[in-house]
Amino acid sequence: MALAEDWDAVLLLLEAVLLDGADGDLELADRLIDLLEQLDGEEEEDNDGVQEPGEAAGYVRFDRTDPKWIDSKWRECFRFQKYDMDRLMAALQLPDVMHNQSRKKRWSGFEGLCVVLYRLAYPCRLCEMREIFGRPKSDLSEIFNSTLYFLHEHWSDLLVSLNHPWLSDERLERYAEAIQRKCPLGNVWGFIDGTVRPTCRPGVGQRLVYNGHKRVHALKFQSVVTPDGMIAHLYGPVEGRRHDAFLLAESGLLHQLQGRMNRPNPDPGAPAVYSLYGDPAYPVSAYLLSPFRGLHLTPEQRQFNRELSAVRVAVEWEFGKLQTIFAFVDFKKNLKILLQPVGMIYLVSGLLINCYKCLYGSQTAKFFSQPEEGENAAPPMAAPLLEEYLQL
Repeated sequence: MALAEDWDAVLLLLEAVLLDGADGDLELADRLIDLLEQLDGEEEEDNDGVQEPGEAAGYVRFDRTDPKWIDSKWRECFRFQKYDMDRLMAALQLPDVMHNQSRKKRWSGFEGLCVVLYRLAYPCRLCEMREIFGRPKSDLSEIFNSTLYFLHEHWSDLLVSLNHPWLSDERLERYAEAIQRKCPLGNVWGFIDGTVRPTCRPGVGQRLVYNGHKRVHALKFQSVVTPDGMIAHLYGPVEGRRHDAFLLAESGLLHQLQGRMNRPNPDPGAPAVYSLYGDPAYPVSAYLLSPFRGLHLTPEQRQFNRELSAVRVAVEWEFGKLQTIFAFVDFKKNLKILLQPVGMIYLVSGLLINCYKCLYGSQTAKFFSQPEEGENAAPPMAAPLLEEYLQL
């Protein structure tokens, strides 16, 4: 008898026992017990050295202890060092066991994190991931989305709020000092800019997401980058047709700056607030500075713009770093609005790239740690510890 037919027989016998209750025929119960024991033995024989239920045919489940996962290959596939994975999982507070909404499918938190990292590391198809994780494509898709939702739900506040212990007054002052060594301003703690992330052309609402400047269908995000390379603020997504000034207004960032970026004990004659620096698209205020505008600028104003522009390029480095480490966000053919959580994918990538910089540093931190001409040394600029960033 086939295994499926055996289970049908079990259900029929069980129904009969339940309907007859305590006065039912004991023979039915005995037959039910015998059949269950028989099925249990058959399943043990089927699973002995073959595959667990839910495995993709011809593949074995993911095992990080497999000798093929040498350290260099692990980092190439998952972007983090193999010996840092347990620390990362604990810091992100992923549960030991995760499941989908129906609770019919379960997987370990470590496997979920690995699926997300592997998927984001480089554009790949689910059928290729099946060879790595030994699961059907439908399972991998569900694991990826569920783990992505978990990370976004638990940690998205780190990207939209400035009220966090790691962004202390002491660290803000170090940021301002590092930037002052590179440019004339002494109260700038970070750089703001918008980024256009191209997507696949949607089936509906194409005009809403079309960016005329870049001539692509896209979503936009607003980012604030600090001298240690951390993304202190990441807002989005909004329609690709929107201007950077619209993102600034919608994000509420200026309101946050007014309540958070006041210097506790400014030196006499020094600015009383910490400011951001952005490109000419942004308005000028005490908390947000931008270059001098106009055709007829004085030599001093032109020199000021050149010096600040050379420093502000740091925010572009970090946009490029995110797309290099997590190249999936730069593959527009697979970023399908209305079919995938495209915005969430980019936001979670921003969270993970911050974790990456906490562990391994960044180009921006090295740039601001280099001494200027005439200086013997400059204070090192380093990102916070992973546990400090995630408030553990």
